[in-house]
Amino acid sequence: MADKKGLLSFLKLNGIIDNLLKLLEAKIEIAKIEIKKDIARFLAKVMVFAILMALGLLFFLFLNIGLAFLLSDWIGQLYSGFLIISGFYVAVFFVFLLVKDHLGIEDSIEQSLNKALEKSE
Repeated sequence: MADKKGLLSFLKLNGIIDNLLKLLEAKIEIAKIEIKKDIARFLAKVMVFAILMALGLLFFLFLNIGLAFLLSDWIGQLYSGFLIISGFYVAVFFVFLLVKDHLGIEDSIEQSLNKALEKSE
């Protein structure tokens, strides 16, 4: 081991090796900082998306409740509008369930997510 240290100091490689190690440590720190920034950016986008989705869901919910009351008022029975709206969504659910494989929805969502991830890189 002493021969190795003596050879390194003879060839003046100690300083070069130390500098290379410091450079490597600095690059690792830079990579950590960049990863933290990317994670923060991603989480910010997710939070904004979640807030927008929640607001959109509330709008859609109250719109459907209002439509159900409007239909109930036209028909004359309070429960009828809600049954019509519920029946509509059950029908949409089953149609979607039957055609989801033929439309390739999963593949298109996966491709969209892959494109979004590639953009963020």
